[in-house]
Amino acid sequence: MVNAQTHIITTIAGGGNTPEADGIPATSARLFSPSGVAVDAKGLVYFSEVARIRTILTDGTLSTVAGNGYYGFSGDGGSATMASLLTPKQIAFDAGGNLYIPDVNQAVVRKVTFPPPAPSPFFSLAGGTYHSTQNLTDRFPSGRNHPLHLHRQRDHSNEIVARIHVPITINSSGLVEAYASVPGYSDSPDSSKAYTYVPWPPAGAPYFSLAGGSYNTPQSLTLADSTPDETIYYTTNGSTPTTSSTVFSQPITIQSTEVVKAGAIAPNYLLSPVSSKAYTYVTAPLAASPYFSLAGGHYTTPQTLTLSDPTPGAVITTPPTARSPPPPRLATATISVSELVMAIAVAPGYTNSNPSSKAYIIP
Repeated sequence: MVNAQTHIITTIAGGGNTPEADGIPATSARLFSPSGVAVDAKGLVYFSEVARIRTILTDGTLSTVAGNGYYGFSGDGGSATMASLLTPKQIAFDAGGNLYIPDVNQAVVRKVTFPPPAPSPFFSLAGGTYHSTQNLTDRFPSGRNHPLHLHRQRDHSNEIVARIHVPITINSSGLVEAYASVPGYSDSPDSSKAYTYVPWPPAGAPYFSLAGGSYNTPQSLTLADSTPDETIYYTTNGSTPTTSSTVFSQPITIQSTEVVKAGAIAPNYLLSPVSSKAYTYVTAPLAASPYFSLAGGHYTTPQTLTLSDPTPGAVITTPPTARSPPPPRLATATISVSELVMAIAVAPGYTNSNPSSKAYIIP
């Protein structure tokens, strides 16, 4: 073959030492007196040699189209590969794709009629520009799931790269071409679609209002993001968030050990990188209840009450429902009227104590 643009000559078949056989690389085969050459509508090269007609398939291997390799004249009305030929020479195709073979020494012209082409596959995804990954499915028009062969170039000069039985992921720009291979039919014409893939930028990763770490009291966590009109999705079990995860709409209460992960998405943006924080929740020990120096009961004169607590750093105060509390951080009070005194201890690193109480009656 001589390239029309470069004028460089290359061998496309023959020149090897492998005995004649179908399925081997054309350039590895030893051919026997090749003569006529023709190219079909799909660009496949056919050539004649003694007693047979061969073609070079798209994967570069040889295949017999007509002739059984034995000299003679037989086979009209049957399969072309079972017929006997003698000295076929120049071959040609007509507009309908039929192949004509002049057999010089037999003084006949043989005709090979190929099966009709299968209908071209159709594409589930329109060609065009996409900003996120798409799935493309090729299907035979009748709805039957026949093998489909995928090409990357219009001229079919490359190898077949896939048989399509599952969706193709479109995540890069390119031209996708496919044809259907169906029993009882010749290969269909190509279908093709061009796809341009321009991915949206990812949204900004969410940020957390609460640092990861250990806590011994319930904490409030707020998630935020700088991307306009974002929606934040989060999980609290350490799994990666998706758009099926919980939508952040109000502060999250951290009151157990958990890993919070969050991602954001917005119009014209892809899902952001995932942000995460680990929280360890350890309940603080209970502070000791305050001790009353004055026993509850009846008194005829004002009394002095002193409150104390053994918990380190404890401040003695009263529950919200108590009456007549002693002043916070002042553990001494004068009891001059009848009243119920309640007190709790509050200390760093401790849960508020259970309340202590005493009732005093002074006439």
